[in-house]
Amino acid sequence: MVQTEKVEGHFLIDECLEMFSVSGNWLCLLTEGKDEVRANKEFMELFKLGGSVIDREALLAMFDEAGISALEEGDINTPVSIVMTNSDGVRVEGVMKRLSANRIMVTGQSPLNKQVNANHRLDSQLGTLPASQSVDHFMTWLSLIDEQMNNQILTSKSLEQLLEKPNGSPVVYNRLKEVVEHIPHGFAVISRDWELLYINPTLEEMLGSSSETLCNRNLWEVFPEDLYHNYYLHYKEAFQHNQVVKFQDYLYGRGRVVDVTAYPSNNELTVFIQDITEVNSYIHALQETEERFSLLADNINEAFWVMSPNFETWEYMSPTFESIFGISISVVERDYNIWMDHIHVGDRDRVVRSFRQMRSDKVACEYRFEYEPGVWKWIRTKGYPLEKAEKVMIVGVHEDITDIKEKDELIARSEQFETITRVAAGIAHEIKNPLTSIKGFLQLMMSGEASNGQYGDIVFSELSRIEAIVNEFMLLAKPEQEVELVDTNLIDIIHYVLALFRAQCRQGGIKVTTDFDAAIPDLPSDPKRLKQIFINVVKNAIEAMEGPGELTVVGMYKADLDNVVISISDSGKGIEPEKIKRIGEPFFTTKEKGTGLGMMVTTKFVESLGGTIRYKSKIDDGTTVTITLPVLHSD
Repeated sequence: MVQTEKVEGHFLIDECLEMFSVSGNWLCLLTEGKDEVRANKEFMELFKLGGSVIDREALLAMFDEAGISALEEGDINTPVSIVMTNSDGVRVEGVMKRLSANRIMVTGQSPLNKQVNANHRLDSQLGTLPASQSVDHFMTWLSLIDEQMNNQILTSKSLEQLLEKPNGSPVVYNRLKEVVEHIPHGFAVISRDWELLYINPTLEEMLGSSSETLCNRNLWEVFPEDLYHNYYLHYKEAFQHNQVVKFQDYLYGRGRVVDVTAYPSNNELTVFIQDITEVNSYIHALQETEERFSLLADNINEAFWVMSPNFETWEYMSPTFESIFGISISVVERDYNIWMDHIHVGDRDRVVRSFRQMRSDKVACEYRFEYEPGVWKWIRTKGYPLEKAEKVMIVGVHEDITDIKEKDELIARSEQFETITRVAAGIAHEIKNPLTSIKGFLQLMMSGEASNGQYGDIVFSELSRIEAIVNEFMLLAKPEQEVELVDTNLIDIIHYVLALFRAQCRQGGIKVTTDFDAAIPDLPSDPKRLKQIFINVVKNAIEAMEGPGELTVVGMYKADLDNVVISISDSGKGIEPEKIKRIGEPFFTTKEKGTGLGMMVTTKFVESLGGTIRYKSKIDDGTTVTITLPVLHSD
């Protein structure tokens, strides 16, 4: 029966066993999944076995304690020296190594093997090295085989001139021939007298010369020793110490960088040469890129950082981090909380929420950081998730924006002064008109030309208008410190406000629809300000419809952002885009008798509660006001 199972996806098991027999080594292969051990004839003779297949327990009975321990622990990815005992009590040294997840090889040089005078046989390389090197050499052969060679027809006779075909081993001979002629690496055999005995076609292409030109000539005549001195030193070392040598060098005149491995025997060197020019260029390019990145990271004002998704491990921080935060990178790497403790207590929760959001989105946040005791900086941190090779990391930058904040504050003060001037002019204009009317009618009433009751209603109406303007400004000027936060049910507040306008909606034919998320939590907020916010927004929505229509109020809780979103939509006439931008400005209004102060107060109240207010409108299709309020936790 032909054995079709392969070792490492290349050699058939029978071929593998026979190859080691030809090389003078005993070998057995343990297949863990099948609990089966296959042995070559040298192993069978040495341990007096009646067949080539034994079970795992029989093999373990031959091992010493070190061999059993190594096999049970499974730490045999590198060769492990062991001692085995045959049925006559003879101790035999060997090497054990894992070939794959379920296959282990045990091999060694057979004392029964008769020395064969084969100066030009490649398979002699395996038997002349220490056992551990024999295993590595064999693994090198396996790794170099191209699986596409199986159906190729060999026409070259060059290898036959070098190898004497082993009697009774045509399978091994043909397989070695395929390997040597078709491996994608250079292969050469050099005698101890420095004669080039053989080079394969791949090496011919690397060197730009044929085997007929190079073989049977002195190596250093073809490749001058003064130019290839490094090769000479390494090859000489391999012969003198009978050990494998590896090094990198150039093929001069060919512009190639090569990786060279030389396996010595008593009389020859087997040399593998791999062209790594392209790989080497990639490495140099990566090194240059890394150097440029390091230069960039060291000389800009932003600090690059890379963190694990749980924000517990800093994978990388650029040196600028220390100048921005005044904390040693090594200190922060040991304890992430040291950096967090320097963030202003009023900003800390917001920073934590932002960092959580960076796991899924690109996020930026600004916060105060105590650089030194009593010295605060403004920092802007940006971050986003980056997935590479199935690993997710959070990457971003820290930026010191203290100077920018100071400039923004100056600009804000300038704009505030302009606003005060504009508001003062507006107040004067808004109050002057009703005062003029009141003054005129009072003069008429005092002159006796009209009865006191004739213009009394007009006077009271104008006084009420002045009172409304003053009340709006009183709300606007209410100090921030008067905000009293208590646990507030936002849904109850909205239902209360809608109840105030129920009669007005019924009278105007307005249908009110509500849809609230059941997960909306209570908010630490100011109920009075919330009532005023929703009264102003709902009142504007009802007035914008001027008749039958629909008023829709929707509430959602966004747990990932830790905030509540309330949307109030009407089916009114809508607002032009250029006017939408001006909502909230003092004395700007879209209503005929409005003061423009209501939405200014509303905007200020929303901001005082840490929220935002946005407007979206389309002509003849209504307006939607969206209010977002944070869920502030007390921890």
